[in-house]
Amino acid sequence: MQNQKIEGAKEAMLDTNAPPVGAAPGGVWRTEQYSGMATMIIFIVLLFVGALFCWTPFCCPCDSRQVYVAPNGQKYTRSGAMVPASECCGNPCGGPAE
Repeated sequence: MQNQKIEGAKEAMLDTNAPPVGAAPGGVWRTEQYSGMATMIIFIVLLFVGALFCWTPFCCPCDSRQVYVAPNGQKYTRSGAMVPASECCGNPCGGPAE
């Protein structure tokens, strides 16, 4: 009985389409652009170079991540962390990368 549970858990870990831990089944995996570390570094460089245009990296974020979008619209990373619903210029802002 215990071996069956372990084998089932291993199969679920190997299934790249399976929902992350804590997420409802029936959702889809998507790649999304978001404002993360690379976007913040570009922001800081532009802040020193020309403060007038320092906001532009948030309109076209340089970071991307795989997110699972559950049927209720909540987003999760592969590790099972929930992605916050905040946005910067219409793009997801912050949250976990993995």
